[in-house]
Amino acid sequence: MIKQCSRFLFAFWFFGCFLFCVKANAQKAFRLDSVRDEVILNRNWKIHRGDNKEWANPAFDDKDWDSISKNFGNVSKDSSKTMFIISTNNGIVWLRLHLKVAPSLWHKTLLLQVEQKGASELYLNNTLIESFGKIGNTETEIPYDPDDNVYHIQLGGDTMQVLAVRYSQNAMLKGQDPNHSIATALNITLANLSKVNELILHDELQKQFCIIVSAVFLTLSLFHLLLFVYYRKTRSNLYYSIFAALMATISLSFYLIIKSHNPVWVITLAKVDSILVALCFFLILVLLYSIFEKKINWLFWTLIGLTLLSIITSVINLTVISSILVFTQACTASFSGIVIIIKALKKKQKGVWIIASGFLVFLGLLPSLLILTAINSIFKRNVNGLLPDEIMFFMWIFSIPASMSAYLASDFGRTNKKLLLQLVHVKQLSEQNIEKEREKQQIIKQQKEMLEVQVKEKTSEIQEQKNELLQKNTEIIDSILYARRIQNAILPSDEMLKEALGDYLVIFKPKDVVSGDFYWCHVNGDFVVFAVADCTGHGVPGALMSMIGNSLLNEVVMDGKTLEADLILNELRSKLIITLQQQSGGHTTQDGMDIALCVWNKKDNTLQYAGANNPLYRISENIMVDTTIQQSGKLKLHNGHLMEIVGDKQPVGYQEGKMDTVFTKHVIQLHKGDTIYITSDGYIDQFGGVKNKKFTSKRLRDLLSTFNSRSIDSQRMSLVQTIEDWKKYEIQTDDICVFGVRI
Repeated sequence: MIKQCSRFLFAFWFFGCFLFCVKANAQKAFRLDSVRDEVILNRNWKIHRGDNKEWANPAFDDKDWDSISKNFGNVSKDSSKTMFIISTNNGIVWLRLHLKVAPSLWHKTLLLQVEQKGASELYLNNTLIESFGKIGNTETEIPYDPDDNVYHIQLGGDTMQVLAVRYSQNAMLKGQDPNHSIATALNITLANLSKVNELILHDELQKQFCIIVSAVFLTLSLFHLLLFVYYRKTRSNLYYSIFAALMATISLSFYLIIKSHNPVWVITLAKVDSILVALCFFLILVLLYSIFEKKINWLFWTLIGLTLLSIITSVINLTVISSILVFTQACTASFSGIVIIIKALKKKQKGVWIIASGFLVFLGLLPSLLILTAINSIFKRNVNGLLPDEIMFFMWIFSIPASMSAYLASDFGRTNKKLLLQLVHVKQLSEQNIEKEREKQQIIKQQKEMLEVQVKEKTSEIQEQKNELLQKNTEIIDSILYARRIQNAILPSDEMLKEALGDYLVIFKPKDVVSGDFYWCHVNGDFVVFAVADCTGHGVPGALMSMIGNSLLNEVVMDGKTLEADLILNELRSKLIITLQQQSGGHTTQDGMDIALCVWNKKDNTLQYAGANNPLYRISENIMVDTTIQQSGKLKLHNGHLMEIVGDKQPVGYQEGKMDTVFTKHVIQLHKGDTIYITSDGYIDQFGGVKNKKFTSKRLRDLLSTFNSRSIDSQRMSLVQTIEDWKKYEIQTDDICVFGVRI
């Protein structure tokens, strides 16, 4: 079956190309419609380049002029009209025709029809009867094609009369090589006045036909576009919408061609139509592939190539080649479409018979229309006021495109039917779900009532527990707050510190309500003992250790007989181990404290220091010039004004393997203006900064080294502000205690 279709389409293509060539030759002919044998205009035309209005005079001797077919190109003829194809080169030509008029036509008014691509003036017997456009060069010429307009010419009363034409066609040369030659088509037709109504009717029918077709296809385009918008899974509606929009554009272009009298504009529109026609045939095949054939084969790629070649040849003005390519592309698209439809018919796909009927109608009537077109080209026949090719176009619209639109509408109807069935099914399921939901809601309601009773019971229990917890929490907070009062009470008062030390500063910031850090001070004659201790833990456990540490310091220093810093720490460690029972029963604990302890002899202005993990910092102008100060493993100098004494690497408390190691005493000779700092590790261990890291002892040393000439109040503000800026939004890491004395 496919082979038979291939043979038929090949014969159809060959016959179509033959008729195209016949019609192409017919289009080159000058047409002389209905004068029959009274006036003969199909031979003996004379032509001459130049411009002289004396050449319109019948008495002018034109025997030296050339005939059109001799030196100016070709002349194509049919039985009733003559179309001259001549060449012009940016100039003006004159044509003369001697008419032999029968006496019956003397002084008779006839219908005059002119088809041209330039501008002309028509003279009959030296009298200007009509002018069309403005004759001139490429810059001044105004072309005008009066085709389908009605004009009249009154013949003279002589047997021999002369029709002279002054003609130019230079506007089309604009923008081209001045020496370039183009073909000139000039057709002059005389007809009886009885044909006026027929011409007017034909013109109106053509315009109305174009408007109706454009409106119909525009409506179809919008309709199928809406179908695609509301149901995008079916892309065939989109393809048909684009196809219908192109068809509407082609029809509108035909209308503008009929209405326009500007040859340049008409040629441009014809070129656009050629491109749109190629795209229409391509979209027809794309539409069929989207509906029936999902796999693309070689015919599809062939059609793409023909479409591109058709568009390219149209753009570069290869008119004949472009027309043949468009015709070949149409044949290829038709053949591919028939193959796809036959396959779909074999597969018994739904609705395929609708499109198949459209193709059958088109192909069934096509041979008769091709024959009718040939007869009309040869014998000048007309059918019901429209030309056969126009009727073929009309029939094509109501066959293939209409059948495709009907199929898409049918497909949309089937889809809607499926959706309705699905809606019914969904409705049934919905009713079942609603019933189940009612039962579920009833069960939930019962469970909810049971749960509400249980919740009320549990809520009552939870509220009682909450009240009990609130009460206990209040008692605990009150106890902790009272513990803070006790802890603050055992710390040295400001008056006592002021009297004992003079200029001093204390920065004491517990992490929680109570602190594991504490500072301590005692005066014994000329000696002032002060310390900063960091007990194990913080919060309540740390606070308990601080109470023990404070009590043991009081016992060792106040009740003891020694004021040596190292001996104080040795004795404090012994008593703490006993108090915490760190060696009883073979069990040891790691509880204890880190401490920095100083004994200041105001009389000779010397300072003893002993430390357990905590250092001492001295800020002085005399450090760099004091030759007695030598750096060692435990004594370090920084930035010219800061001396750091590192404490022993052992705590005050039990540490396995170091119980026989005594603490080291360091003696410092102080000078007026010196500042002594002892701290816990809470300041340097605070997290913060851009990278959320510890403050570190280096940053503390760098900060302290700037305090050399600053007052003690200024130093306090700087220390507080620095640690706050460093911490920002981070929580406090540990208890902070900083103790400073200005000598």
